[in-house]
Amino acid sequence: MKVAQALYEAGYITYMRTDTVTLAAPFCAAVRDYLQTHDPDNVPSRTTRHRVSKNAQEAHEAIRPTEVTRSPAQLATHLNSDQARLYDLIWNRAVASQCCAARLRKTRIITRSGPAHWEARGQVVEFPGYTRYWNNLSADVQLPVLQPDQALELKQAGAEQKQTQPPPRYTEPKLVQLMERQGIGRPSTYAPTIKTLKERGYVQVEKAKLHPTALGLNLDAALEQLLPDLIQPEFTAQMETALDAIAHGEQDWETYLTQWHRSYFAPAIAQAQQNLTQTLAQLQPALTCQSPVSRDDQPATPTDSPASTRPTKRTATTPKTTTSRPTSTSTKTLCPKCGEALHKIPSKSPKLKAKHFLKCQAPGCGTVMFWNPTAKRYELPYAQRSPDPAAFTDTPCPVCGALLERYRYTKDNREKEMLRCSLRENRQGKCKEVAFFAGRDGFWSPKFGTLALPKGMKSTLE
Repeated sequence: MKVAQALYEAGYITYMRTDTVTLAAPFCAAVRDYLQTHDPDNVPSRTTRHRVSKNAQEAHEAIRPTEVTRSPAQLATHLNSDQARLYDLIWNRAVASQCCAARLRKTRIITRSGPAHWEARGQVVEFPGYTRYWNNLSADVQLPVLQPDQALELKQAGAEQKQTQPPPRYTEPKLVQLMERQGIGRPSTYAPTIKTLKERGYVQVEKAKLHPTALGLNLDAALEQLLPDLIQPEFTAQMETALDAIAHGEQDWETYLTQWHRSYFAPAIAQAQQNLTQTLAQLQPALTCQSPVSRDDQPATPTDSPASTRPTKRTATTPKTTTSRPTSTSTKTLCPKCGEALHKIPSKSPKLKAKHFLKCQAPGCGTVMFWNPTAKRYELPYAQRSPDPAAFTDTPCPVCGALLERYRYTKDNREKEMLRCSLRENRQGKCKEVAFFAGRDGFWSPKFGTLALPKGMKSTLE
């Protein structure tokens, strides 16, 4: 795509993020004129038309050279090797699409030996047609001239042992071809999709083949249990069909997205969280059964005492010390998920605002809550909190386009407010610098400047 982008910016090819096969009428006429001069036998009686796929994006015409008279040989000195090879492919493909069809002479010989019948096929190209520019035919296979009922003598017989082989791995072009056949993705998304698979370590390339990694297989297995519908090809194909209908004005986008979220996405995420919680609860006994490493198994640390210069080994008479597990006490706070009473678990973690946290002991739940000294209440971890609809604004994020949300925080013993991106995953990535602080004249950002707010919107702290 980078090479194609360079050719497009130089004015050598048309826009390349398209999968239509329709060519502009002036270009088709220019190709006919070119063939009349350089290959008159290859001019068809009428302009060639090709069938368009129902999923094709036809906002732009097919990828083609901007000028058919600008042959690959003429541009060879102006392009690097990759650009020259890609331009040669595009130019020949476009010209071949406007040529005459190839004429083949095919031969089939059927022979019989007792109850068994044998068949041989051959073909010879009589007129190359479009294959002068885009040869996708196999080599000629010429069979001998035979007469009906002619007796044949066997000269040689042989056999080759073959074993059943697993389906071959996909190459990048084959994967794109499969995605296109199943209605997944568009020309502008094929290259980024494969790039993401490789960058995140889901696949690795070995001898031009895509091999799934352990991470990719584990992720696929996890998604198959947590969100089985989401990873099915039909799911993506149906959603892209709906998005195409929205783009054509045949469906209202707000109605579709709201219905999709209520009927599928929100229940699916809730079910996935429940399944994940149950899985973690099943694994918890196995994790807690692992004995902690005692201090006697750690290497001795030298001190100022001469007696401690040698490591001490535990003998059979020395009792092994074990770390006592913290005891939990029941509280009156109820679990927000299952309604059971939460238990207070002592903790010395420096990340906690208190020296304990609450945990649900009900089977299959395991919900935890932490103390918020500012709000003076227990709260779920950030990843498990439901978004507050009242915190959303009508102003989009300047980076990703999602709605901004109000966020209150305490600084210098004063409660303040800011606007930030409402997508948690983006706040830790590309929207990390999206922060509009409340001021006298509205909200402002050191990077994006003063925010233009709807009339009447101001800080809730005023």
